[in-house]
Amino acid sequence: GIRNVMRLERVYGKKAYELIKENPYRMCDEVDGIGFKTADKLALSMGLEMDDPRRLKAACTALVMDQCMRSGDSYVDIEGLEIAFKKQFPESDFEYTLQQCLVERKLVEDEGHIFPLSQYIEERTIARILTQFPYVSLESMDPLKIHDHLNRFELAMNIHYDTKQTEAILSFFEKSFLILTGGPGTGKTTVVGAMIHLFKDLYPSYTLACIAPTGRAAKRLSEINDVQAYTIHSLLKWDLESNTFGKTEQDPLEVDVLIIDEFSMVDTYLFAQLLKASQKVAKILIV
Repeated sequence: GIRNVMRLERVYGKKAYELIKENPYRMCDEVDGIGFKTADKLALSMGLEMDDPRRLKAACTALVMDQCMRSGDSYVDIEGLEIAFKKQFPESDFEYTLQQCLVERKLVEDEGHIFPLSQYIEERTIARILTQFPYVSLESMDPLKIHDHLNRFELAMNIHYDTKQTEAILSFFEKSFLILTGGPGTGKTTVVGAMIHLFKDLYPSYTLACIAPTGRAAKRLSEINDVQAYTIHSLLKWDLESNTFGKTEQDPLEVDVLIIDEFSMVDTYLFAQLLKASQKVAKILIV
């Protein structure tokens, strides 16, 4: 297909033909958007053997990622992987193939768990950044002043926040990183509305960005809270063709506070990219 040809040309340039002819499975690791099935179809049509070591390694790596995508986990256990591999390749040596994948860093083993390399790097990136977060901080605010503004907001909106909701709103101003969770109808939306309103009142010279993983969720966030909301991809200036982000560690976001709604839809890769661009962010709320 034309799109895949363009992807190959962008990655390999004029050497594409020679490199792919030498090892068609390299595309799985090196070309975004080309997976095992596409590479395997080409490889077998070129005459590669069914038990070619390159095929077995690519299949093992793809199996790990497929299992992660299906389960929502960032790793698989060796036992489950071995069962899936032997089902597909009953005559092949699973342990040898897995060891080769680990040696070549296609996969990573950590405490008996097998990670796709990308998932492992992203998870460690998230942990590293959150351990050190925030790199900057907001000026502290008197809790009595926050209480006073909250009381006035409740009167103006004819809303009464219960103890748990009030605790969440106050925690937003005390903590640099906060997770707000609750089922439908527990008042998350009205709590977030109070946080946004109070923040604008108390920190008028600071910037707050509301983001969500999808356009629909961002639009809903914008309509309910009367704020400008973005998708995470648009805030990070994502480029579709190259699958890269304009906002990075080298060119971070110029935002003081991030509120991320519908966070259960955010994957490890996207969260890692967002955190890498958040060196100037002083506060993050995950909903």
